[in-house]
Amino acid sequence: MRMKMLTALLLLLPALASADPEPWMIKDNPNDLAVYAYTYPYCPVTKSEIDEIAKGVLVRARIRPVERSSTESFHLFLHLKCAEPNDSPRTLVYFSIDFVSSSNGSIYRSGLFDRGWHMGTADAQTIKSWVRESVEDVVADYLKANFDLGEDDDE
Repeated sequence: MRMKMLTALLLLLPALASADPEPWMIKDNPNDLAVYAYTYPYCPVTKSEIDEIAKGVLVRARIRPVERSSTESFHLFLHLKCAEPNDSPRTLVYFSIDFVSSSNGSIYRSGLFDRGWHMGTADAQTIKSWVRESVEDVVADYLKANFDLGEDDDE
């Protein structure tokens, strides 16, 4: 039974990992994007450090980072889980990044497994690199969904 479940998951991953912008990623005001980060207490990187990295990427992309509010239905969600520390300078880490949209009573999560997912042991600097690279990748998708970047659709 476990093998069947694993096989089904492996078959679904390519579909879930699509990097093409989805219609629900399109915003009325694409120049603003809310960011929400969550970290576990054992992580060697703090929530404020992750926020700073993500907001820096947005600013360089000319997107104004805004705080997530109860009225904001679309946001970038960064989630960092870490195991309890041990004697190693490296920590067991799971990092994910998603676009979350809760418009019309439905919640959509992008499931950016190919771009915003990391798991393994890492030190603080490696985790920060993962965060920066992942945010840069998903912001590129956000820009494609919301702005005419002059790319040909024929290619």
